[in-house]
Amino acid sequence: MSHEIRTPLNAVLGMLQLLRRTGLNSRQYEYASKAQSAAKSLLGPLNEVLDYSKIEAGKLQLDPHPFALETLMRDLTVVLSGNQGQNNVEVLYDLDPSLPTELIGDSLRLQQVLINLAGNALKFTLEGMVVVSIAMLERPQDSVRLRIAVSDTGIGISTEQLEHIFEGFTQAEASTTRRFGGTGLGLVICQRLIRMMGGELQVWSEPGKGSRFWFDVGFAVPKTSSTKVLCPASDHPAHVLVVADTPLAGELAVRTARALNWQAEYAGNDSLAVELVNAARQRGEPYDAVLMDWRMQGMDGLSATRTIRQRAGEIRVPTVLMVTAYDREVLDDVQKHDAPPFSDLLTKPFTPRQLVDAVQHALRGGPPRSFESLPQPARTQRLTGIRLLLVEDNELNRQVAAELLVGEGAEVELAEDGIQGVARVMTADPPYDLVIMDMQMPGIDGREATRRIREDDRFKTLPILAMTANVSGADQDACLAAGMNGHVGKPINLEKLVEAVLTLTGHGAVTPLWHPEPGGTTEIESVDSFLGRFGDDIDLFRSVLSIFRPQMSKTLNMLETCIQERDVEGTAAILHTIKGSAGTLGASMLSARAGELEAQLKEADAQAAADLLEQPILDELKRLMTRSADQIEAAIGAIQPHMAHGEEGGKKASDSD
Repeated sequence: MSHEIRTPLNAVLGMLQLLRRTGLNSRQYEYASKAQSAAKSLLGPLNEVLDYSKIEAGKLQLDPHPFALETLMRDLTVVLSGNQGQNNVEVLYDLDPSLPTELIGDSLRLQQVLINLAGNALKFTLEGMVVVSIAMLERPQDSVRLRIAVSDTGIGISTEQLEHIFEGFTQAEASTTRRFGGTGLGLVICQRLIRMMGGELQVWSEPGKGSRFWFDVGFAVPKTSSTKVLCPASDHPAHVLVVADTPLAGELAVRTARALNWQAEYAGNDSLAVELVNAARQRGEPYDAVLMDWRMQGMDGLSATRTIRQRAGEIRVPTVLMVTAYDREVLDDVQKHDAPPFSDLLTKPFTPRQLVDAVQHALRGGPPRSFESLPQPARTQRLTGIRLLLVEDNELNRQVAAELLVGEGAEVELAEDGIQGVARVMTADPPYDLVIMDMQMPGIDGREATRRIREDDRFKTLPILAMTANVSGADQDACLAAGMNGHVGKPINLEKLVEAVLTLTGHGAVTPLWHPEPGGTTEIESVDSFLGRFGDDIDLFRSVLSIFRPQMSKTLNMLETCIQERDVEGTAAILHTIKGSAGTLGASMLSARAGELEAQLKEADAQAAADLLEQPILDELKRLMTRSADQIEAAIGAIQPHMAHGEEGGKKASDSD
């Protein structure tokens, strides 16, 4: 199932990725991005089944890491816009501007929950609105507790149906699947994920009136400012008028503006908006900007804006931003071909930061951003000088991978199947620096091709990178057992592919694992390496490092329990968690040792696994954890005096963005 879905989608996603690298205007880029998001969403049913299986087997683990809440919500906007379809439904955000800009948690799983809940709300709402809200419940010093909710005005759920709503493969009623589709796994997966985060998914619903799903969860917080503080010009109050015929939409926009220290009023129709604009001008307190909803009953936003301008005559009129939740391309056409009465577009749902950016851009008199030509992304040429052989039987996939690699500067030759790939390796002059090998091909597959290459002593050390749509742990282990050196999944992620090529060929700046010299104690990566993973933000790294010891101690206690209970699968899963967490912080030897033990357990038979659990691996990992943490803390402390100038420069650069 994984291979059959991922292989054709690899070509679709790859072509869209190539398209986005060409010179596009913002509208074309938006369409390509939404098409890419829609293609990715086709993997949803597959991923739900796989996640459900992992949860049932107790193998799904969270991956806490620092993430930007603004980025998560903007990405959610893109995904939901692809699910909105033709229904007359608005999606709105109700985000507290005092929320931290960064959190520490599993952003991918949190986004998965939000996509599922908001996607369900859109699916079951034929008209009205869907509201995604995040409110701060409490804010201790280094953490925050949030209430996250998704509300809709959809078909609702009866009391009887609510009793089964969190059961696997179950929807509200049998006809729901026929009418709306879906696996019936979404809510049960959300519930399990939220419980892993320390919360509980709750629901209120009434047939014909809508539904509300919500949960309370806590996150660690790096030392960062709130969204309100980081919004440019939020300390320079603007006077704005919000015009919308939906009271809730108007209320949310006014609340957001006022939380940003702006003066804001609300008009529920076009006539009142015209009166308020004139009255404010006569008082000598004119509005700086009007947020005009396009689709309203009676006079639409375009007509209302023209009326405001006509009545103003030669007097300065406020800047107008047209706000829309759907049919944006109609407004784009007006803006492109006519002399539009508005300055720019603002698409719902928007975050507080997006609101500030749009208003300030319009007030500065900048050109409408909707049709600004986007510069063609610069080609980084990170693979210049590397000679590659790409072995792939799918023509579209060959083209995608080859163009991505050539775009990075690599010299690429192609082979259409395993037999041709082996022949090209044997006769290449000069030899290839690396072979990228598809796994499932006609004739001989990637593993057999790799075995034949390894039989020739000249190619015992030739790096071979597996590229396959099968991404399970067993598939990865099979690649390595066949003699391959690494593994990347399909659909292709360019950054991961480039990183793998650089690592295996030794051409990149990827720091290898440290191995202690005789008598030495170096067990961590270089400072540049692990700080680079955090964007050279030393304060952020210190914040994450501060929770490393307590988090690792809890994990090691769980490991001890699994070892005592002779739980082989549980032990392997916890070792996998230690490997990832330690690797993120730069504790390379601890990460490598945990990974080695994990691999041994997975490959061992019952007796060998039992023998391994008898060994003092827990004490070994505890010692490695303590020494690694000590060395990382010492390394950070040692560079602190030298980072002062860089930090100051970084802050100035950030302030200017």
